[in-house]
Amino acid sequence: MRPTRIRGTGDEHGFALWEIAALLVVVGLFLAGVIVLASQGTASLQPENADRRLSENGRVLMDRLEVLTREAVVLYGSRTPEPTSPVVLPRDKIIFAADLDGDAPGSAVDAMLAGSGEEAAAERVEDVAVTQPGGAELTARVAGATGDQQVVLTRMLDARQKRPFTVEYRYESNGVRKNDDPAPASPGPRVTGVRISVKLADRGKTLQLDRAFKLNNPAPVRPLLGGDR
Repeated sequence: MRPTRIRGTGDEHGFALWEIAALLVVVGLFLAGVIVLASQGTASLQPENADRRLSENGRVLMDRLEVLTREAVVLYGSRTPEPTSPVVLPRDKIIFAADLDGDAPGSAVDAMLAGSGEEAAAERVEDVAVTQPGGAELTARVAGATGDQQVVLTRMLDARQKRPFTVEYRYESNGVRKNDDPAPASPGPRVTGVRISVKLADRGKTLQLDRAFKLNNPAPVRPLLGGDR
């Protein structure tokens, strides 16, 4: 029996079924090769994409932390700086009071500096806590007159590190007042700058970030009472 042919119109010759089948096999092999090459190309770009994503997210995170912390009026900590050291030892959280939205009157800020947290809180000075609750998240909790708000700053902390987020306060201490110095002695050190270190991770890539900056105004350090504020 002669092979069946698919014929066109006029004098055109058709194709045998086996010829069509062979053509489909060739096209299938070609498409499979294209898919493999495309997947290999995508895989080769993943490290570069991870680096780019880490860098961009790291820049945004550090910018947000700097803008947030620069507004600190009073910083809280559980460790008192040593007289011979210019820094408070690093820890894994920043807790401070600030007028983030600019609506607190000067009396509230003065009350905060004088140590009257209750009056300051009633006058719309916000308490802020930047902490790592666990895993890869870094969060900021803001307690203000309108209630508490919690924002996730990043979900890319390197969870394999024991302390992927650390901070240290740089301060200037007025020391002991001299007998001939009419100015009153400062009740404690005032923080003039903050240094933040963050370790991020994404798809096997890691990134170490460090940023040091000055506060808008020197802020006194107060001990934490009754846990985190």
